[in-house]
Amino acid sequence: MVIMKHFSNRHISVLLFAAFVFMAGRGSLAPETARDGGADRAAQPGDRVCVDYIGKFPDGTVFDTSVEQVAKDSGTYNPERGYQPLCFTIGAHQVVPGFENAAIGMKVGETKDVSLPPEQAYGERKDELVVPVPIATFGGTPQINEVYGFSDGRTGQMLPGRVDRIDEAAGHVYVDFNSEMAGKTLLFNITLRNIG
Repeated sequence: MVIMKHFSNRHISVLLFAAFVFMAGRGSLAPETARDGGADRAAQPGDRVCVDYIGKFPDGTVFDTSVEQVAKDSGTYNPERGYQPLCFTIGAHQVVPGFENAAIGMKVGETKDVSLPPEQAYGERKDELVVPVPIATFGGTPQINEVYGFSDGRTGQMLPGRVDRIDEAAGHVYVDFNSEMAGKTLLFNITLRNIG
């Protein structure tokens, strides 16, 4: 594993969004388009759907949204990101399971609130994903909670890791590769914009 660079808070929010949207590498963003076939049809597995969403923690804090005004109002706005409906195919595992399942049965224009426990979202935290990395790899002593990008030597994929703790005596920094959302219940307000 090779350290690539330190991520700013803005980069972290982009990475979280990318992880959510492209969990399986196939989600996409697309402008809302008209649907052929009638608004009374319910979404089902195999359908490509586009939704607007607001993701919150149980305390009401918005962590992600496809709605620009909500992002601005909640303080999560990122001018480098496009705010538009999230499109995915139901059953293709392009988003977390609970989000995908929530879209089943929805009709265009319908809004739904769902609560996703960890097993339907990003899973539980895994202790084995907190790994020691030599301090020398960082070119200095990093700070707790800083996020760095590491390149997986096998796949070349960029993996974000958060500094969990530092053991200077052992010469290691313990880096947590769990999703920042792991172990958390997430609340989503979802509006189906398109089935197509």
